[in-house]
Amino acid sequence: MKAVLFDLDGTLVESEIGFEELRRRVARRLSVPPEVLRPLYEGAEALGALDVVCEEEVRRMELSRPIPGMRELVCELRRMGIAVGIVTRCCRKAALIALEKCSIPFDVLVAAEDAPRVKPSPEHVLEALRRLGDVEKCVFVGDSLFDRVAAEGAGCAFLPTGRPDRLLRQIKKILFNSESTSPP
Repeated sequence: MKAVLFDLDGTLVESEIGFEELRRRVARRLSVPPEVLRPLYEGAEALGALDVVCEEEVRRMELSRPIPGMRELVCELRRMGIAVGIVTRCCRKAALIALEKCSIPFDVLVAAEDAPRVKPSPEHVLEALRRLGDVEKCVFVGDSLFDRVAAEGAGCAFLPTGRPDRLLRQIKKILFNSESTSPP
């Protein structure tokens, strides 16, 4: 099986509330300086406050919208028989809200609570591959260094997010060694 894994926030969807604003909101609720929450999830976990992060992520994802062309890219990949996974540091509840709101189909979702360690750890990506089954080739599309490090650590090719038409060509070239519109 061939698979494409996507980061969620900043790759498939975007929100009116940016990530730094999310960090500030969580810090205000916890009465701590925002710097304590760098990185956000690890800082919140140390404070025993992942539930607060999830509540704020839910609010954030309720305002999400699809990045133009990305939903269509995901649909085209699935039409080609390529498995699609979502690997996100967001909590599952927030991720599902965004995916449903933006009508983005997927085969597997691995959220923050689904792996022992999240990106940049390859464990997050490896969990998605494990859930998909027998994956022979994988591409990971993301917008951050954490995405790249996790993808490469798990043995996946990495592509930075970009124009969907260009991504489709690059994905096909990696998975099928082809520029054609359909798999060989």
